[in-house]
Amino acid sequence: MNRLRDADFLKWLYPGMHIKRWLALLMLGVAIMGLGIAYILREAYVSYTFPSVFYYLTLQFIPRFWRA
Repeated sequence: MNRLRDADFLKWLYPGMHIKRWLALLMLGVAIMGLGIAYILREAYVSYTFPSVFYYLTLQFIPRFWRA
């Protein structure tokens, strides 16, 4: 039964189905969105002054070399 489900999934990847191109485009879009969100979060982290409690929550008391 489990083998049958695997075979059904592989049918979507046959040549000429045009699904592979959409899956690749979806993966590229997810990667770009992830990088964009990471860039925004990093920019906020660098430019915004957080309250003192975040100093300990973000482990800033540890040297940057050891946190990276």
